[in-house]
Amino acid sequence: MDFLIKKNLEYKDGIWCDDRNFSDVITGGLELTEDTSFYHNHRGSCILEAVRNWSKSEHFVDVGAGFGYYAKRLVEAGYEVTVFEPKINRAKICKERGIANVVCAYFAPEQVRGDSVPAVGLFDVIEHIENDDAFLAGIHALISTKGLIFIAVPAYKRLWSYKDDRAQHYRRYTIKQLKKLLQGEGYRVLYCSYFFSLLVIPMFFLKSLPYIFAKPKAADIQKTTDKAKKEHMHGWRSAVLTRLFHFEKFLISKGKRVPFGACCLIVAEKA
Repeated sequence: MDFLIKKNLEYKDGIWCDDRNFSDVITGGLELTEDTSFYHNHRGSCILEAVRNWSKSEHFVDVGAGFGYYAKRLVEAGYEVTVFEPKINRAKICKERGIANVVCAYFAPEQVRGDSVPAVGLFDVIEHIENDDAFLAGIHALISTKGLIFIAVPAYKRLWSYKDDRAQHYRRYTIKQLKKLLQGEGYRVLYCSYFFSLLVIPMFFLKSLPYIFAKPKAADIQKTTDKAKKEHMHGWRSAVLTRLFHFEKFLISKGKRVPFGACCLIVAEKA
């Protein structure tokens, strides 16, 4: 972790921490669903294939790592991963997953040397940031020349639902919007694709239309959330869906594009 400015951090219980002690409330068991979830498994597989195709470095930084699921997938694939997760309770979960390099701080100049990081992942991150352009400009200053940025975000404004409200999203993207955003902040786009193509129509009719015509109450959202957590768990649905969506993983592994989908995946380099 040569890029880390350790003098601004304290090493406690195997985690590099800044002087904050910020945490959040994790809705019961959400961190447990990722390892057995079709959604996270397929998403992780698509991300991993893109990283394998484009990253020539074994070093990778996962920014806003959450519970560390995608970082763990990269570690298992042989990458040396450092996670940045500003919430201490989530950073501890990353450590419990066996990720060696955990930093509980923001990915910022106070903690990271400029022009030093070879590859950065932002998986379900920038949709949570109001000023996404300024955020990406800040990332640009910290990655090395020709360094890579990998982004996965939810797609299509028309698929907005209560889940976006609950997750405090500011937006959903299209590939065109992402390209424009990245190019405007000094990146050169190398690859882009959608995935979760077969979910677009079901999501629109089962999530987005009900949201438009009858916004659910908080109690209804919690019931739906509890149901979703159960459906995320491993079972015959997960096995069937994994086989059904395998073609997307295959296309991405070959550097080809999926023309539409409920999520966007994009790879860019520092120009």
